[in-house]
Parts: sequence; C-alpha cells; structure tokens
Amino acid sequence: MYKKLDYKLALSDSMSIKGIAICMMLVHHLFLEHREYGIFPFKLALICKACVAIFVFLSGYGLTIKFSKINTTSFKEKLKESIKFLFGRYKKIYLNYWPIFIATIFLGSFYFGRTLTDAYGADANIIQSLIMDFFGLMQMQSYNATWWFIRLILTFYLVFPILFYGMKNKVMGICLLVFLFWWPTHLQIPFVDFDGTIVTYLKSFGLGIFLAHNVDIINKILKEIKPQVLFAISLTACIFLCCIRNIVITPSFFGQKIDPFLVLFIYLTFTSLRQFYSKEIKPLVFLGKHSMNIFLTHTLFSTYFFSNFIYGFGNPILIFIVLLAISLVLSIAIEFCKEKTRYNKLLQ
Repeated sequence: MYKKLDYKLALSDSMSIKGIAICMMLVHHLFLEHREYGIFPFKLALICKACVAIFVFLSGYGLTIKFSKINTTSFKEKLKESIKFLFGRYKKIYLNYWPIFIATIFLGSFYFGRTLTDAYGADANIIQSLIMDFFGLMQMQSYNATWWFIRLILTFYLVFPILFYGMKNKVMGICLLVFLFWWPTHLQIPFVDFDGTIVTYLKSFGLGIFLAHNVDIINKILKEIKPQVLFAISLTACIFLCCIRNIVITPSFFGQKIDPFLVLFIYLTFTSLRQFYSKEIKPLVFLGKHSMNIFLTHTLFSTYFFSNFIYGFGNPILIFIVLLAISLVLSIAIEFCKEKTRYNKLLQ
C-alpha cells in the first residue's frame, strides 16, 4: 500500500481541470458551426461540449468540501446555514457576472450596434428581458447566448443542499446517484419543461457531490494501486471515451451520456498524476483562475463583435490561440481593475 498517496482533488488539480475545460469551451464555440475548417476541428468541437459536465462536476465537488466544514445538528440550524451558504455562492457568481454584463450591454448597444431589440427580439418585453438577463435567467435568449450556463448553475446551487444531505449516507448516496443516472423518463418531464439541461448535467453534478462525500473510502481503495498505473489507465480511458463520444455504439452510451464517465477519469488522471509529479501545471492553473471571466467574455469576440477578425486568421490553431490570448488578456485587465477599485474586497 502507498500510504502517503492522496487522491483528494487539490486546488491545483481543480484549477488545472478548469484550464482544460475553458479551452474545450473555446474550441466548441469556435468550430461547431464552422465546418469549413475541416472535419477534425468539427469532431473535436463535438467532443469539447463535455466542458459543461466538467464545470458542474467541479462545482458539486467543491461545494461539498466547503459545506462539509459546517457542523450543525438541528434542522433549524441546517436550514439557516444552507441559506447562508447559498447566499454566499449566489453573491459570488453575480458579483463576477454583473460588471461584465453591464459593460457588455453598454458597449454592445452604443458602440457595436447590437441593440437590446436585436438581442431579445422585436416582440419581446425589453425591460423584462433585461431584468431577467441581469439575473442570468434568459438561457439561450440572453444578450450573450453563452450565458445560458448561469441559470443552470444557479439551479444546481438551489438543489445542492438536498443532494448533499441525501448523499451523506453511503447507501442512500449510491441509490440517489443511480437514480440520477437512470431515472424514469416520465419523472424527468417537469425538469425538462423548466430547463432541459438539468437532467443532462445533474448526473455530473451529483457525481461530484458523491465523490467528495466518499473521498476517504476512494483514497483507501486507490492507495492499493501504483499511481503510474492508475494514471496510464485513466488517461487511456479519457482518450477512449473522447474517441467514442460521437460514435453510436449504443443509444444508451453516446454523446453527453458519456460525459460523467469522462469527467470521472479526468479526475483520476489529474489526482494520480499529482502523486508522482507534484509540481503544478502552471499554465493550466493560470487559465483555470481566469476561466470565469473567459467564459463570460470569449463569445463577444468570436461571435458578436469581432468574428471577422478572429476567423480571419484562417488556420484553426491560430484562431484558437488568438481567441484564447485576447480573452485571457481581457480577464487579466478585469482582475486588475477589480483589485485597484477594491472590488475584490466586496467579493470577500
């Protein structure tokens, strides 16, 4: 047994995985609707849709680790602490989202010619749509369609305490996780009517919560395996799952249904790598720290305001590098402004 091994998801692991996920998001948005750049970028863009599952998995895992530190016994205290915890999560996401939202609406409407009517439609209630968009509730009808993810993660925050306490017991946790993967179609209807993406990504979110709850048991099992062997197996599984993700071997294991399993092996790949390569993968960690800003802004360049410039580079690799570089520089500038204006103190 390798007693010193630790397969808990470290902060550097999480940031590295976020760094990969945000690159996947850029590839997905750049080439999914642009088949003129070849079959490989298009196929890669399909695979990179898994970035959403990665982000919700990390969210579920991270929320569980943080919430587990709260020690309460009575139902009243649990409810109080849950509300307080969720308020903190909502505050964090909104205080990151709102400055970019306000700047985008202002610059887009007055300098780049994308009016609110253009975004929401001539028949829409503009004020109502703007308010809903301000709170991240417009999904694909948002001023920036990429912001659809905000409503999904806000919804997951809301159901998190239920899943957290439901999975706290190991047996109940297994039963609940199995249910999330194979719940009956007729029970999905209310969730699909509200937001079809909930059913798709709740599996990965629940998986993150389950693994975080049972990380000590997982540690005990994995310590029996040589980390180099586990890394090789996990990386091979990641590559295999990526290759078959868009091949219909069976309808029950195809496309987004593969993503939770892919996320699991990505988790194992990074945690096993850390056991024999303890140094941070600094470029990925750096990207991970800026992933939120990049997520919020990258399609402003690639889709809405500077698409001709971005795609004007012609080569898919150059297109990706340019978009990543511009989005990253903008994120650095945003964080610099937050620091100088002491906005980050408000976040804390």
